[in-house]
Amino acid sequence: MNNKDQQSNQSNQSNQSNQSHMPQSINQQTFENIERLQHLLDQNLSHDELIHQLKHWQHSPHLYLQDHRFKICIALAIVCIALGFFIHWLFFIAGVIIGSFGFFKKVPTQALKQIINDYELRTVAARYQIFDQDLYHHFGDFSIKNYPLFELGNHQNYLQNFMYGTWQIENREYPYMLFNYHYVDKVTETDDDDRERTTYNHYDLWGIVLNQFPVNGISIASKQKRACRLGVKWSTGDLQFDRKFQTSGRDEMELAKFFTPKHLLTLDQMLQKFKGDVYIHPELNCLCWLFNCNIFTVQTSVPEIKSISNLANHLSDYRMPYYEELNEQIQLLLKEIHPDYV
Repeated sequence: MNNKDQQSNQSNQSNQSNQSHMPQSINQQTFENIERLQHLLDQNLSHDELIHQLKHWQHSPHLYLQDHRFKICIALAIVCIALGFFIHWLFFIAGVIIGSFGFFKKVPTQALKQIINDYELRTVAARYQIFDQDLYHHFGDFSIKNYPLFELGNHQNYLQNFMYGTWQIENREYPYMLFNYHYVDKVTETDDDDRERTTYNHYDLWGIVLNQFPVNGISIASKQKRACRLGVKWSTGDLQFDRKFQTSGRDEMELAKFFTPKHLLTLDQMLQKFKGDVYIHPELNCLCWLFNCNIFTVQTSVPEIKSISNLANHLSDYRMPYYEELNEQIQLLLKEIHPDYV
């Protein structure tokens, strides 16, 4: 009996030892890396220190999730549903059940997407000093109802994907807000049988709202000319500029002061790169510029993030080229007009 007990104990210890040395699945390693990445982010390291830590990662390199079961279930569901149409309806029921099981047991990816997004936001904050929340208080009372630019959709109009920043020029601060403007048109048509059919067409534009702008009551419109027209129609004296844009304002003296030849050249360059409409509120020192260029577009050399090394390279190369152009153009305009309004 003692020999048998000893052999049994040795066998159990051997099994436990083998289990402890079994390699972790890629998914387990990835979820553990997500926790480590969150812990690293919580340490409030500088961006360079974060990149250094990622490039010298001491743990598993994996940062992707496998879900073979989901793929197999979906493939089987498609086959069963097809057979249900041609052989027997029970195959169709089986396909629905298998597909539902696949979705129910799908490996969750939200945590992985979220941690990558958090690292991207930290990179944007470090590289461009723009944030997703920190400067919201400058725009807490902002309402699209005060701006005629945001009346394009006959069904829905709203702003989303906000980012906030501040430019400091000549010891003066200019808080700004970047956004995506989404609007929806509702179209109702009647077909040949007198039945109504309703479609909803979705559109996107992007833009910036700039506080503390030194001028107010000026409009430069290329698209929404009727909506943005202010009381005094103005000719800048530049035939090409006047042909492309409708300019108006509240006061002729202010218009003449703003539309100088030097300012016109800068404005023309701005509006060529970011085609749209500029509306400076008549009562508030607030510039709103709406255009058709996605300023949140990201440029990176890493097509897909599947490892910690990929993430490090992605963050090192992370660029927002259209935002960089917008930043350059508006700062140039502010530096030009600042001396005239001190």
